[in-house]
Amino acid sequence: MSSDFVTFSLLLTLKHNVMRHGIVVFILILMLGATSCCWDCDCDDEWQHSGIEGTVMYGEGDCMPVIDEDSREYFPYDGTIYFVLRSALDSLYEADFELLKAISIHKEINDGRLRMLLPPDTYVIMTEEFYQFTPENTVNISYGEWMQEDFNFWKCTSY
Repeated sequence: MSSDFVTFSLLLTLKHNVMRHGIVVFILILMLGATSCCWDCDCDDEWQHSGIEGTVMYGEGDCMPVIDEDSREYFPYDGTIYFVLRSALDSLYEADFELLKAISIHKEINDGRLRMLLPPDTYVIMTEEFYQFTPENTVNISYGEWMQEDFNFWKCTSY
């Protein structure tokens, strides 16, 4: 047998095996896609209509002396919003803010517009820039509830 014939036979066998396994992999991917749910949500249908929508405003400025809230100037926020589980925040505290951000649901928003599905739980909403844990940025999402909430975040540049 010539080496060209052996090489040709090996290539045909390899092509046949790749095609056969490729088709099997393709079918498995289709089956998984048809039977699974989206990547960022639980398959539990009960909360598929739970979420939050609203406007996120952001401002920076002097905090000394204490400025009247009404005189602060806010702009629509562009950046990442984090939905930190309140239970995780209670156990990890501020020192682990980077870890909290890494394990939290997050979303990139533009022009201050926020709208996303969230599983029911209690969340503390934070921006990329800083840690802020107040009642004003804590929300409780219930099963089947679509919450309307607006947020104002103020970053103090001096105290």
